[in-house]
Amino acid sequence: MLDYNLYFRNILEAIEKIERTCRNKDSLEDGDIWDMTLMRLQIIGENSVMIPQEIKNKSPEIKWENIRKLRNIISHKYEKIDKELIWKFIEKKMPELKNSILKMKKELK
Repeated sequence: MLDYNLYFRNILEAIEKIERTCRNKDSLEDGDIWDMTLMRLQIIGENSVMIPQEIKNKSPEIKWENIRKLRNIISHKYEKIDKELIWKFIEKKMPELKNSILKMKKELK
C-alpha cells in the first residue's frame, strides 16, 4: 500500500491553520482570513481526493463527495461562496474530518 501520510499531513495542517485563524464566525469578515481559509479548504479538498476510496470507506460518517464539491465551488464559482456554509463546515464538519484523518493515519501505521 502506498504511503498516504503526505495527504493526511496536508489535510491536518490546513485544519490546524483554520482552527488558529477562525476562532468564530466573525473572523471570516476579515478579507485576509477569508482568503486564507478558502485556500486551506481547497488544500483539504485536493488532498482528500487523493485518498483511495477503500480507505475513505472506513470513515463513512465523512461526506467525502461534499468535501470535493466544496473545493470545486471555491475554485470555480468563487462569487457563489456562502459564508454561512463555510462557517458551518468549519464548526461542524471539520472536527469530524480531523478525527477521521487522525484515525485513518493511526490505522495505516
